[in-house]
Amino acid sequence: MVFIYIISLSFFEIYSKKLNFSQIAVDNCRDESFLPDGGNVKLIGRYIIKEGVTWLVQSGAAIEFYLKAKNSEIILSGDNSVIYQAPDQRPRYAIYINEDLLIDETMGELEKSLALFSSEKDNEYKIKVILLSEAMNGGIGIKEIKVNSCSNEEKVIKPSEKKSLTIEYIGDSITCSYGIESKSQSEPFQTTTENFSLSYAFLSAKILNADYSGVCYSGSGIIADAAGNAGNLMPKHYTKANAFSFPDEWDFEKNINDIVVINLGTNDYNYVRADNKREDVFIQEYTNFLGLIREKNPNAIIVCTIGLMGCEYMFPLIEKAIMLFGDPKVRSFLIPAQNPEDGIGAQYHPNAVSHQKASIIVADKLKEFIEEINN
Repeated sequence: MVFIYIISLSFFEIYSKKLNFSQIAVDNCRDESFLPDGGNVKLIGRYIIKEGVTWLVQSGAAIEFYLKAKNSEIILSGDNSVIYQAPDQRPRYAIYINEDLLIDETMGELEKSLALFSSEKDNEYKIKVILLSEAMNGGIGIKEIKVNSCSNEEKVIKPSEKKSLTIEYIGDSITCSYGIESKSQSEPFQTTTENFSLSYAFLSAKILNADYSGVCYSGSGIIADAAGNAGNLMPKHYTKANAFSFPDEWDFEKNINDIVVINLGTNDYNYVRADNKREDVFIQEYTNFLGLIREKNPNAIIVCTIGLMGCEYMFPLIEKAIMLFGDPKVRSFLIPAQNPEDGIGAQYHPNAVSHQKASIIVADKLKEFIEEINN
C-alpha cells in the first residue's frame, strides 16, 4: 500500500507539473484594445478621426485589417442621424470576415458592440467594415477593436495591403448607388436599398485591383441640383470630408489619387435644357471644377463621363469644358444608358444589373486611358 501511494504521489506531481505548463500558456493569452487608425487598419475612402473614433463619412468608406486572435469584438458609434432619422434613412453598413458577410444593417444606436469571431485558438482573420449608404445620411464610427490573443507576435493587428492604384469617383445619386436594390422605380429613397458595394464605382475599382474613394451626394450637380437650385453643388462640397455632417477639410496630400472619375451633369440636365443660355455657364463652371480637381490632384488622370441615366445632351458640353481646360491628362467617354429590360431601381435609377454592366465599360476605359497616357 505504501508503494502504491508513492507511485500515486509521483504521478500527481508529474500531472501537476503538466497543469502548471498549461497554466503558463493560458497566462500568455492577453486582452488588448486597438484604435482604428492608420497604424492599425487600412483606411479606405474619406474618413474623419475625432477623439479616437474613426468615422466613415462617404459612400464606400471603410477600414480593413488583419487580426490574429482567439476572439474579437468591435465597438461602433452612431452620429445624430440614428436619433433623428427613420430606420430606413439611417446609415447602412456591412462587416466582412475573410470576404464573407457577417452583418448588413442600418445603425440604430449611438454605440454598440459586435462580436467578430470566437475560436479555441488563435487564427488570422481579415476584417472589413464599410459604409454602404451615402454621406448625406450620416456616417459610421469605429471606436475600438478588442481582442483576446495567445499569439507570441508583438502585434496581433495589421492593416491590409495598399493597392498600387487609387481611383476617386465623384458623382451624384448614380455613384451613391441610390435605389440599386429596389424592386421597382416606384419605390422611394431608402438607405436600406442603397449599396455602394454593388455600384459601378466599387466594381470597376475591383476589376482594376485598385483602392477607391467615393465622393458623392444624391441630387448634386455642377450649376444646379436635382431641385433646380444652387444648394447642392459638387464644386462647393468637393474639398470637405462630408459636406453635411462632417464638414472638415479633406487632406489631399495624405490621400493621393491616381485617377479621378467625374460623373456629374445628370442633375444639371433639366435646368440647362430649359434655357440654352445656361450651356455656357455650365461649360465655364465645369471648367472651373476641373481646375479645382487638378489643384487637389496634381498628377492624377482625370476622366469625365455621364450617360447611365441618359442626359447625353450634356456630354458635348462636358467635352467643350475639357477643350477649354486644355489639360493633356483629361479624358472623357459616354456611358451607355441603362436598359429597361435589365430592370429599374428606385426613382428610375440604375439597378445592380445596370451598374455591373457599366462597371466593365468604366474599367475598360480607365485601363485604356492609363495605357494611353503612361506610354
